[in-house]
Amino acid sequence: MLVLNFIFIALRVIGPIVCALQAEKKNRSTGLWAFFGLVFPIIAMLCIFSLSPVTKWNKEK
Repeated sequence: MLVLNFIFIALRVIGPIVCALQAEKKNRSTGLWAFFGLVFPIIAMLCIFSLSPVTKWNKEK
């Protein structure tokens, strides 16, 4: 039982960090993905790793 609690807590800590870092690399909302990683860590990590980067275009003045 102690091992399951440790895994649960580790996922709650590591999930948001991994999701936010990966979202930043892919030009996506870091706060939203960190929250998603906190609530559903495994699903969020699978989703963010499978998404393609968002292209940001430069605005000409």
